[in-house]
Amino acid sequence: MGEDDDSHPSEMRLYKNIPQMSFDDTEREPEQTFSLNRDITGELEYATKISRFSNVYHLSIHISK
Repeated sequence: MGEDDDSHPSEMRLYKNIPQMSFDDTEREPEQTFSLNRDITGELEYATKISRFSNVYHLSIHISK
């Protein structure tokens, strides 16, 4: 993800079932947080915790860092 330098995102947070989410909602505890690795080929996969993402009707992704 990103170029082969330090300009890529380093953290992604997933929130479920918060319709019309705002940046104020990012203060909440996310369902899952990922530390993102440098990936110039775009081939890395980040597995979610299946038990935390059952019954999802709205998913918000916050790139926090």
